[in-house]
Amino acid sequence: MPQKSPFFKGVRTSWIYEPCDELGGDSLNVFTLDENHVGFYVLDVAGHGIRAALLSVSVSHFLSPYSEYSFLRSGSAILCPHEVLGRLNDQFSSHPAFNQFVTLAYGIMDIRTLELTYASAGHTPILHFSNDKANFLRGGGPPIGILSGEIYPVERISLKRGDRLFMYSDGITEARTAKGDLFGEKRLCAVLESAKKEPIDQALSKTFSAIQNDTPGHRLSDDVAMLGVELKS
Repeated sequence: MPQKSPFFKGVRTSWIYEPCDELGGDSLNVFTLDENHVGFYVLDVAGHGIRAALLSVSVSHFLSPYSEYSFLRSGSAILCPHEVLGRLNDQFSSHPAFNQFVTLAYGIMDIRTLELTYASAGHTPILHFSNDKANFLRGGGPPIGILSGEIYPVERISLKRGDRLFMYSDGITEARTAKGDLFGEKRLCAVLESAKKEPIDQALSKTFSAIQNDTPGHRLSDDVAMLGVELKS
């Protein structure tokens, strides 16, 4: 988990994380890449418990800007998200003992131009709120670890002041209600829409409360992770 939110003027971040077991397989982070770029990701290892948690830590190690084994740079150059996903996939799919897969969404935002560059490996779509409209940023390649040599497409989108971005694990949209229905994308949008005037940390708390209230016995069936990024007006 992030130690603290990186400081960029006009950018606010917040996150929630709740494992369904003692140890979870989800992970997220937000960090400074240089004075003009902020990076952030959410990853989800298939399953949960000890094995998923160990793999989550291992993958996160390669996604840390402070690790000597980081895949985020080549020399002093910041690598594009699709290159990072490709390197991760080759690292883990080539390991003979690797029999799990990882979904991941990774984005880089340029705080000067407000351009978001992102790539996804089988992960839930990023939810983008702009001008009171919600849009799911879909697309991407397969999960990490299935087949080496995969090429992940890169996507770019121009943001504006007042926009919000939400990355999340499928423990949110696939949470089961007391009636057996999925929490789903539509419900997620509705909850976040109702909290659009509230601070982003309260919007995340409201989302988690809605999931808990809809879940029988308030017991999660999967890990829950969510990261929010807001461009202050």
